[in-house]
Amino acid sequence: EDGWATVGYDGTLHFEMEGPLPGPAPHPVSLDFEDHFEKDTLHLRWNFVRNPNRECYTLEKGRLTMKSGEDDLSTLRGTPTMIAVRQQAFAMEMVAKLSGDVEIGQYAGLTAFYNNDYHYDILITKEADGHYDVCLRKHVADIDVIVARQSIDYQGSIHLKMASDEEWYVFYYEKNGDFVELGRGRTSLLCTEITHTMTFTGTYWGLFTENGEIAVESVSVKEHN
Repeated sequence: EDGWATVGYDGTLHFEMEGPLPGPAPHPVSLDFEDHFEKDTLHLRWNFVRNPNRECYTLEKGRLTMKSGEDDLSTLRGTPTMIAVRQQAFAMEMVAKLSGDVEIGQYAGLTAFYNNDYHYDILITKEADGHYDVCLRKHVADIDVIVARQSIDYQGSIHLKMASDEEWYVFYYEKNGDFVELGRGRTSLLCTEITHTMTFTGTYWGLFTENGEIAVESVSVKEHN
């Protein structure tokens, strides 16, 4: 009135108040995302940890080839070969198709990554006798251990999946066209309140390789109820 704003009811505020919001009604935002790597550059949803070594990433039509560098996911202040999206909801799932030759001692797969000291990884690896395993690895503080392992008939490609709700990250591998649960980890161990660094970065959902090369053919990220 007379060029001055009027606040509340006769200049006072109540704990609960009603009033119109400016602008049109907000549209729902979809967090779903798919990538088949058909363009010459990565989608802007993808993130790296620190400055990536660009030579470790090669985009071809229909696939992204990732080659490991010197650092792995647990290297302090390192730059692992990993691309990731931010976890933006409690209930989400990621499915990725990986392909290529897996070397002895190589780890490649999906990761729920808070930082180098706190991450859960579902990965495929080749053992010294030539057979392949899918493993669930947990790194929490100074504990780094493979907690589940299953032999698989790897024929050059595999779908891996991880899903989450408010309590669990759950990890799956493809077998005969279906997804089989390999294991799970508490979401609370990848939260700010539990980590000794107490940073507020949130958790990444990513794809990675260590000690070798892997190709990613497709990725889908979906929010679910």
